[in-house]
Amino acid sequence: MALPRRTIFASIAAVILVWGVWDVITNFEENGCEMTWMFEYPKYMNIPLDDETGQKFPHYKLYAYGEGAYARQISNMKFSGIPVLFIPGNAGSYKQVRSLGSVSLRMAEKPEFKFHFNYFAVDFNEEFSALHGGLLVKQTEFVNKCIQTILGLYRSSTSQPSSVIVVGHSMGGVLARGLFTLPSFDVSTVHTIITQASPHQAPVLVTDREIDTFYQNVNDHWRDQSNTTLAHVTVVSTGGGFRDYHVRSGLTSLKELVKENRGISTTTMSVPMAWVSTDHLCSVWCRQMVLTTVHALFDIVDKKTLQPATDADQRMKVFRHYFLDYNGIEPIPSGEKYIKLDATLLGSAQGKNLAFYFIKVTRSKYIAVPVMSNEGEAITDSITIISNITAADWVCACQLLDGQEKCLDCVSFSSQLRWLPPRYSNRQVLRMSLNDLGENTHIVIFLPKRASTVELMVDKYSMDARHLVYTLPGVYDSVISFPFSIIDGTAMLHIRNNSVFYSLHLAGLGSPLSAYSAVVTPKHCSKTNPGMYEGSVIRLNVPWSHEDAYHFAKYGEVGMLPVKLQTPRQLPASEQQQYEHSEAHLEMYLHPGCQYQLRLVMSPGSSIGQFVRFYVYLLPVCFVCVLLLALGGQLPSFAKGECLWVPDAVFKFSRPFYIVPVAMILHTAANLKPVKRILRNIGVPPDDIDELVEKELWLQLLPMMLCVSAWFITILHTYIAHYGFAAFSRLIGLACFWVPQTFLNFGRAFQLALNLVSILVALSVCGTIGICISYILLIAKVMRLYYVSAKYGMKTEWSKYNIYFILALIYMWLIIINAPALVVWATGVHLRSSFQLLDDPSRISGFLSTMLAAVLLLKDSFPQESYSVAVGMRWTIYLISVIMLPFCLIHIYRINAAVHLVLGLVAVASLPGMVILRANKDRAKDE
Repeated sequence: MALPRRTIFASIAAVILVWGVWDVITNFEENGCEMTWMFEYPKYMNIPLDDETGQKFPHYKLYAYGEGAYARQISNMKFSGIPVLFIPGNAGSYKQVRSLGSVSLRMAEKPEFKFHFNYFAVDFNEEFSALHGGLLVKQTEFVNKCIQTILGLYRSSTSQPSSVIVVGHSMGGVLARGLFTLPSFDVSTVHTIITQASPHQAPVLVTDREIDTFYQNVNDHWRDQSNTTLAHVTVVSTGGGFRDYHVRSGLTSLKELVKENRGISTTTMSVPMAWVSTDHLCSVWCRQMVLTTVHALFDIVDKKTLQPATDADQRMKVFRHYFLDYNGIEPIPSGEKYIKLDATLLGSAQGKNLAFYFIKVTRSKYIAVPVMSNEGEAITDSITIISNITAADWVCACQLLDGQEKCLDCVSFSSQLRWLPPRYSNRQVLRMSLNDLGENTHIVIFLPKRASTVELMVDKYSMDARHLVYTLPGVYDSVISFPFSIIDGTAMLHIRNNSVFYSLHLAGLGSPLSAYSAVVTPKHCSKTNPGMYEGSVIRLNVPWSHEDAYHFAKYGEVGMLPVKLQTPRQLPASEQQQYEHSEAHLEMYLHPGCQYQLRLVMSPGSSIGQFVRFYVYLLPVCFVCVLLLALGGQLPSFAKGECLWVPDAVFKFSRPFYIVPVAMILHTAANLKPVKRILRNIGVPPDDIDELVEKELWLQLLPMMLCVSAWFITILHTYIAHYGFAAFSRLIGLACFWVPQTFLNFGRAFQLALNLVSILVALSVCGTIGICISYILLIAKVMRLYYVSAKYGMKTEWSKYNIYFILALIYMWLIIINAPALVVWATGVHLRSSFQLLDDPSRISGFLSTMLAAVLLLKDSFPQESYSVAVGMRWTIYLISVIMLPFCLIHIYRINAAVHLVLGLVAVASLPGMVILRANKDRAKDE
């Protein structure tokens, strides 16, 4: 019964992980981005670089973007506009600049603009910079040269720029900030940076030491110099939301990297008039975001100098307006705006809940709504107004003095208006406390004359009645209430008629694993012929980050919005008191013609998807620990000639509770102040748990969850691999290994030659290729051992098979960990004069792996006398695994050192056995 039960649990773990991956790559809204297009054929003109730059970076180029007549105009390399440099990201193309470039060209044709932008783009030959830290350093240096070259193109211009606007996609945005760490970089040449889906906080995967060092240098520099050399730089960072499963939005935040008065972090889902989630590439061409970016660039230009404003505060006001608070008015309103009212057009309306629907407004008029409630009505302290009126200053407040019948002037509230989706509904909302109106007695709404439909809803209410608080159930409560937490929902709210706004504060929504669905169902709708954009809007507002999500449901349709976080709640100690009562909350803008029912439904699939989104990159170290523990457990049995079947060995020796508690105890001990001081003095870096805690990503059960997942999936993997080896070895018959003695005499020399080839390839071409060759040799030996043990029933060969099976799986993970170097080599080999990958991060790993494989492939058995050595090795491997677990969760490249240390111990311990075995064979031959 043990075998089926184990297999069932392993299969369930694998299915759950696949379910989470499927949720990440599929569970999001349809792509709502509109395409950008070119009105004329795009052209990319190569910008000549100086000889020194050309020799140092022979495969990189700089291009200028143009279309039609404009392209012919700049073909003589004379530029007179405002330079913008686009930096592509990982495997990105310089041609991605065409969306921004084309839209900017069209906008510059408007008569009100006396300037235009010149767009340049860097060509990195679509290198995988996110996988190779050495490329990041080289590309940053080239961008510095490009900026110098671009500014040199304007020497004859009447409006000579002194700086270049930089737009970076993905890793290009990180390179833009990396410029400021170069000693040769002139910091005054860049003061505006806009990044799209750039992982600023940390790399998505820390695959080599160079990436880790690059990020550490860049982020440390920006933290240290934010008040000095970087005080003039403004940075805008946008994440793609849930559709971008390459770079989650939390990584695109500038929090603690750029000062709040110099940086903006948001997502495309919450940018006004965009409200779309973009995948990683879509963020470059999504028309809604391109328009927002281009409008912002045009508005930061000083109309006197025809160059971007040098005042950083002025630029930040523009960026905040377009990326955070866009309301359709001028970006920088100056103080209070007073409006003269035509008394002949004024009317009045009484009541707390007012709804107007005009098919056609034949004449302009004002509606004055009293602030104070009539006697007998419940006390109201808040108001929400929603309308699709597009006129400027259509809502204001006035004070009706004693003796006056109508207001004569009022204060505009246009700066407090916010747009509501969908984009083409033109609906705006005003929410405010009536206490903030001071002495004003009426709110005045202007209805302009227009032929199209006008919708207006006014809702006065008590905040205590509409701002509700609900404490979300914990994981334990959700589990014990399953499946009712899914069928019935964890919360239910019934909303009566005439209510335009409700807010539900979600206390406890701070963990990234919490995931729900907010379902808003309309009931008893009275309208039979609603307008196209009438309906309800649900908004998930997250106070600690600009990652708000919206959903629009047409009149009478059910609205559903995922309630899950892209950034865990992360507040510095100084802000904890300020945000004590600030929770994520649902805002519902409803149609007064319907009653509504709100249900919060637990979403297990989304919770698993959140686990995958935030933590799947931590799994490699857990898989390797499971295999190392299985290897260590097998060694004493192997020394006695008795080895467990690999799935049994993994199940028996790699149980998570063997390693996780001890690893956590060591982590706690290492964080004691005296111990911590000693470890730092001898150069031991902080473990990865500290980094996860700092980013509010740490969960108490996280190591156990990760190791249990890796344990079960490895068990399933060993089953699949074993039966795959069995089927394949029987299929081909291993024709060259019919007689074991023949293989030992002839195959050993052939294997030595192949191992020598793998070592040379690892040193002279790419380290990962050498590991691949060694892995193939290990697989061949595993298949031969299975074939011999199965055919002849040889117990010793079966023991060897189980050991080499584990070694093959370990080498498979070495390939996975070092695969980025192979990808970089394969995609760039056609550009190099030699086949060698320069600055190969896998070279040392490849050399050690191939050398150790050469020894391990010749190893046959531990003699009986080495049992005590095998026991000592088991505990040594256990200690290495315990230390490796907290140190390699994020820094994946560190796994190489731990694995090579274990393999080195096994290889060294096998050498005496090989000598004794050879001596026994020679003695037997003599006899």
